[in-house]
Amino acid sequence: MFGIAERRGAVTVALSRAQGALLQVVYDEFRAGVSWPTMYQVDRAFIRLKLRGGASAVAILRGLPDGLLMRNQSRPDPIPQDEIKLTISGVARCDGGGDDVEAFLRAVRWCAKQEVRREPETGQASVRVSRKEIARAVPARLRADATRMDRLYLLLTLHHWGTVGSGRSPDGADWELSLGPEVRRFKNVRSAEEFIDARVGWCEEEERRLQTHPAAGVEQRIDDVPGPRVYVSPHVVDQLRTAPKGRWDTTKLIALAKELDACVQAGHVYASHAVLRALLDHVPPLFGQKTFSAVASSHSWGRTDSRYVGRLSTFRDQGDDALHRQISKSPDLLILDDLPQAVAVNSLLRGCAEQLRKP
Repeated sequence: MFGIAERRGAVTVALSRAQGALLQVVYDEFRAGVSWPTMYQVDRAFIRLKLRGGASAVAILRGLPDGLLMRNQSRPDPIPQDEIKLTISGVARCDGGGDDVEAFLRAVRWCAKQEVRREPETGQASVRVSRKEIARAVPARLRADATRMDRLYLLLTLHHWGTVGSGRSPDGADWELSLGPEVRRFKNVRSAEEFIDARVGWCEEEERRLQTHPAAGVEQRIDDVPGPRVYVSPHVVDQLRTAPKGRWDTTKLIALAKELDACVQAGHVYASHAVLRALLDHVPPLFGQKTFSAVASSHSWGRTDSRYVGRLSTFRDQGDDALHRQISKSPDLLILDDLPQAVAVNSLLRGCAEQLRKP
């Protein structure tokens, strides 16, 4: 998954000339297009630098120290259409990146204060802040044009720092963030390194908590039961089956859930990957979204479920690997254990059942 990409010390780690040049290429393409560049774009821009040594952009990217970009754990070497995303530490290493980092930190600190001071709107479970409000918290020189605020949105939604949802207007001109209580952890961050230290410290704290007090319930211990490996909880399938029949027909959703479990229990690696990918592509309209990445980033998931669904969003790339990688001289290394944790899938399906119950 992408969420563990941050590492302490990445702001000051030593880089070769080629590594520094590659980071700069990614950042320059990011600024020029106001979106994260694809590997294809990065590769073409890197070739134009004509650096000595002959290493490809992919090879240099592979050797970059951890903590500078968001790595896809399911595919170490990105394919041409993969987006290449820098962490805030990576942005801090680039010429011209200082303003984006400062705007990011000011916005994070302001959001942390607003979460404490303000009350959620009626019917909402979190404090919401808009682009216009955040812009007022950022000095004028750091928001001189719309593109800077667009970049700020991409950076704020890249790292998980306690937001529980985000969304953009159809024309992309406006956006908002939903703030969870964990944003308070970041109220005093003054540098990219302090932000990452707070992020990593939070992750370490969560890991210790989960190891000491594992969550109860069938879904959390589903891989430990004897016999065939149960993957989709029958309790969750029952929740889908008994959900009110309204706007949505759940016939296919329930069938996909049951077939996924059957494929995993039978040990069918590629079928399992394919069915899970189909399930992820099937559910976005239920959450009012067009893509699963939007489901993961924009729906108001709880803190733990947000992490689980984020892992499923990353898995879609691995689903591409199972479905579209063509035969070659290299072996295909996918195994059943490469699937996301059962708890992540069951969290998503439980969320689907909850959506079905809403009027």
